[in-house]
Amino acid sequence: MPRPSPTRRLLAAPTLALLALLALIPEARAQELRLDAESGPEVVPDARRGDVTWQRMEELRRRIEGRLSEPGVAADLYELDALSSEAGSLERTADILYRVAGAGRVQPEVRALATRLLADVERSRGRLPRSEANLAAIGSISSVSLIGPFDDENKGGYDEAYGPELLLDLSRSHPGLRSEVSWRSLEGLGKDGTIALDQAVRPTREVLVYALTVLDVPAATTATLYLGTPGATKAWLNGRAIVADPAYHPARLDQRSVSIRLEKGKNPLLLKLAAGESGPFELELRVVGEGGRPIRGLKATAPTTGKWAKPEAIAAGRKIVGRRPIVDDLDRIARENPTPRALEDLARVLGARRPFDDGARLHEIAAARAALAAPDGVAAQLLAAKYQTDSNERRAFLEKAVAAERPGRSEAHSALASFWILQGDPHRALELIRPWLDQAPDDFRVGLVWVEALDRRGQQARAIAELDRLIERFPGEPLLLERRAIFHRLDGQMGDSNRLLRVVLAHRPASFAPAMALVSGLVERGAVDEADQLLASLSRFRPADLELLLRRADLLAANGRMDEARRLFGKAADLCPQEGSVFERLGRTELLAGRRPEAIAAFTRSLEAQPQNARLRELVESLRPGDARFAEPFLHDLRAAAREAEGLFPGEDAAKLVDLSAVRVLPSGQASRTVQNVVQVFTRRGVDRYRSFPIRYAPGREELKIERARILRPDGTIVDAHSENDRSINEPWSGLYYDARATIVGFPSLAPGDVVELVYRLDDVGRDNLLSDYFGDVDFLGDTVPTVSWEYVLEMPAGRTIYANQAPGAARTDEPRGDGTTLHRWVARDVPKLVPEPQMPGWAEVSPHLHVSTYRDWESVARFWWGLVKDQVEPTPEVEKAAREVVAGIPAGDVESRVRAIYDFVATRTRYVGLEFGIHSFKPYKVEQILRRGFGDCKDKASLTYALLKSVGIDSRLVLLRMRHLGAMGGEPASLAVFNHAILYVPSLDLFLDGTAEWSGSRELPESDRGAEVLVVNPGGKSAFRVTPEALAESSVTATSHRIALSSDGSASVTGSSTISGLSAPGIRQSYASPSGRVASFEQSLARSYPGVKVGRLDLSDPRKLEEDVRLAYDLAIPAFADVGTGAGERRLSFAPMKSAAVLVESFAPLSARRLDLVLRYPWTRTFRYEVALPSGYAVTSLPDAGRLASRFGSVRIDYANEGGQVVVEGTIEVSATRVGPDDYSEFRSFLSQADGLLGRKLVAEPGKS
Repeated sequence: MPRPSPTRRLLAAPTLALLALLALIPEARAQELRLDAESGPEVVPDARRGDVTWQRMEELRRRIEGRLSEPGVAADLYELDALSSEAGSLERTADILYRVAGAGRVQPEVRALATRLLADVERSRGRLPRSEANLAAIGSISSVSLIGPFDDENKGGYDEAYGPELLLDLSRSHPGLRSEVSWRSLEGLGKDGTIALDQAVRPTREVLVYALTVLDVPAATTATLYLGTPGATKAWLNGRAIVADPAYHPARLDQRSVSIRLEKGKNPLLLKLAAGESGPFELELRVVGEGGRPIRGLKATAPTTGKWAKPEAIAAGRKIVGRRPIVDDLDRIARENPTPRALEDLARVLGARRPFDDGARLHEIAAARAALAAPDGVAAQLLAAKYQTDSNERRAFLEKAVAAERPGRSEAHSALASFWILQGDPHRALELIRPWLDQAPDDFRVGLVWVEALDRRGQQARAIAELDRLIERFPGEPLLLERRAIFHRLDGQMGDSNRLLRVVLAHRPASFAPAMALVSGLVERGAVDEADQLLASLSRFRPADLELLLRRADLLAANGRMDEARRLFGKAADLCPQEGSVFERLGRTELLAGRRPEAIAAFTRSLEAQPQNARLRELVESLRPGDARFAEPFLHDLRAAAREAEGLFPGEDAAKLVDLSAVRVLPSGQASRTVQNVVQVFTRRGVDRYRSFPIRYAPGREELKIERARILRPDGTIVDAHSENDRSINEPWSGLYYDARATIVGFPSLAPGDVVELVYRLDDVGRDNLLSDYFGDVDFLGDTVPTVSWEYVLEMPAGRTIYANQAPGAARTDEPRGDGTTLHRWVARDVPKLVPEPQMPGWAEVSPHLHVSTYRDWESVARFWWGLVKDQVEPTPEVEKAAREVVAGIPAGDVESRVRAIYDFVATRTRYVGLEFGIHSFKPYKVEQILRRGFGDCKDKASLTYALLKSVGIDSRLVLLRMRHLGAMGGEPASLAVFNHAILYVPSLDLFLDGTAEWSGSRELPESDRGAEVLVVNPGGKSAFRVTPEALAESSVTATSHRIALSSDGSASVTGSSTISGLSAPGIRQSYASPSGRVASFEQSLARSYPGVKVGRLDLSDPRKLEEDVRLAYDLAIPAFADVGTGAGERRLSFAPMKSAAVLVESFAPLSARRLDLVLRYPWTRTFRYEVALPSGYAVTSLPDAGRLASRFGSVRIDYANEGGQVVVEGTIEVSATRVGPDDYSEFRSFLSQADGLLGRKLVAEPGKS
């Protein structure tokens, strides 16, 4: 896209983005171009003096002139720039800026700002020579030589010395991110004052480049270098280090300055620049002499040859950051005298320049402080809203601004109304604005927001009528005219739309958005030559705009001007040889011209740059009919597969005849995957299972194509009949939301005896791999039906090693190919079916599987993931404040209590909600965002806990975990693919914490996290792949005491209490959290052992107190506690006090034999004491002997006594096993059976003498 000026924020189009701009003057980049004539500053017509924009400019002018010598005037200049970008007269803006730039009292760095803003305004007015003269006056450098990109994965490239840092020889090429890279001279890349690196480099994410300019001076001199960079930066002058700044931020004018010494002659200035995430990849660079004046005779060139002094090594951790021009002065003033004006000045300039790491958000903090100091200051509240990232906080500031706004002005009302429109609530916006329209008749912006709200409500006719009235009142406002042109376009009135766009360009000749809209309008009306002239005019001002070059080339090619189009494509290729779309568009042009060989050559080069372009690859394959698709040789013939399986599977519901995956991995780690499934169904159950196939994919990042979906009938006919339905895979019931979806391929007519075939291709088509160049995959050989042929084919690009486990039953072959790729192939035949069993291990332990990864070891995985998340988990002042509040009153030496308090805060104050969108499937959101939102998924909660602990000086480790129920994968290979969860580890306490366990205390790590494979990520040392410890039986204890009053009819009244600790407690807390449902839930838990039981009383300790054991106290009425019989002519009672516990075999070992391991939830202990008061006149005939049972799986103890006329039964049950193998299962089951026998013994009471 065309590049905005770095100091202006003009509109791209007056749509919803326009509303945001009008409302908050946000930091979105404007897309502007400056066209047309030369003219001097003009006097503002009297007709404008009544409107609010003119009044605001006058207020700014008076404020500026009243403090010209102060650094705070920079804040006024940025405010003026924002105002002129949205409305008003550019001529008036230029007049004010010329006065500031020419005033002798102005500080040099403020003058430079005014001059730079003036250059932008002159460019907007189409006055290119004046714009360039202003840039020259501040020493702006526009030409550099460039080499790159190099890898900056997870910001790791800053301390990595790449080739140009070791040998600064322009004739040498060096290994780059994905290929060899060489130096390129890019003259005029920064002709508008901003060196547009992202127009010359691909990709622009997680990369860095080296830029070189040679400063040639006629005599030695001292100078000042001013820099605005997008990310971590190092710089060397004549080989000496002058800058080492690891901060990431959007590139802005004059973020840093350093004093330098230029020697007579050529002085090479080398910069190492990392691409940031919060703005375009660009560079602001200027050099001036004493007093901020240009250096006489200085020439800055982009060399094409030469060998220069080797840059000196910069030690890790060393910082050379220089000054923060203007900001340092404003910071000092605000500290010494924190008046509302001083605080607002500082906040505004901090936000405009951003000379700090993005994570610090100093502008947001400063703006909030300024708003607090001026509660009735509309500008201060709006500024705080503009910089606020949290929508609720933004709204709060906007509401304060609205409350303070005086009649006649509408900035605050317009801003809040636009906020509501952006939130999808235009009705609320209309309610807010309606009474204010008459209060601000001279401010067109509130009227324009009114129009937008009406349009959003579907009232287009009324919106157009209101807009026409605004245009009549304010005929010279480009925003109004541009919005009206859009309405004309939507109504198909292209002539009227084009007419208004020409008027807009007459007011602001270089406005890019209306110019491009006019180009589109002219093309639609067939005025191709005029459209090309307009594009050519735009190109004068943006010679390094890649998309503009391609747009013009496409237009010329589509209209038969092939030679001119090829010339422009050539310029685009010289500008950015790594941009695949350049060559794809060239190839389509050549194809249109009938030049197939040239088209194929261009397409081939495009695929070298963007091999994930699946559609282009298909086109190339169609142009080369002799070339087979990658997967084609491996696909099985449907009929042959069916013949091979005839008669092999009597009695089966279905059989997999073919299970094939063919994967081609690209150098980026992205992949193209072809899957073939051939299944024969024999019964209705088989039909039901295989009637549909779900295929998961991520729209926008993956492209799914169903290549075959057909049925082979028993009579040999093939039916191509299937359905495709796309559906969400969100799980709102569990709080999980994905950007992925699932296509369900259905076969409605499938019948027993049919063979169904599905072949689909899934291509990664995103511009970049979300996980750098990593590739990992897991494929299972086994299924619950037999498989005839399983195959996994993997093509790896040159230079990439694949690591894999030993897949049981699969034969592996590796075949190097002539093009440098290697074909790896795993094949298995006649894989038997797997029969599931209750409480069996996870599928990864039951089914043989293949696991492949490009990671060499677990340390590499940990290093990558830590690099991905480290900036997200860094505590901010807001997080540190929250941490101090959580541990207030807890001594610093009581680490365990502090950890417990922070864990409880995260577990109970942040809801589990997972927004698994894009990279955030792997990368947590920023911790301050998690804290503000009050929700997050597992990695978010772990990250917030980490940051809170770090804020109070407690060391912890983030942990990647594979939940136990999925089954262990083993330690090889190392991979990210195995993990599905994230928790935290505190080394000083040897304690794992799971913040998603919202009902578990800090010592109650959930059972799914126990005995689980984890990677403990240690950024300062060696990371560890290990297994989490199982719980001990003595740590999960349920202690029960019952006082039972038995009646002669067999009923009983019970007064009981239970104390539950350890892993049994979370389930009780959650089950009984709601007071309204507790009694019913408790009765249901007892009903199986005691049918008809009624709960008369149930008292529960606070279930939200996670660190306390759960305590229950209750009264029960059991209608049939004892069996009633006859004996000696009287009624006899028989009862088993431990009846409810005598179900161990049924609960844990229901199968008579097993083929798979038995996995138990967790070890546990139960203690009990029952005091049974017999009916009057009854006595127990005899008490059983005490029972003792000991085994390697656990133990049982039960004792009986007659105490004061009551029968007392007490004892302990312990099950210490967590896993029982098939060979041990019989012994384990015998232990449980004996335990049931002891626990189920009955007592008999008969009438007798008391």
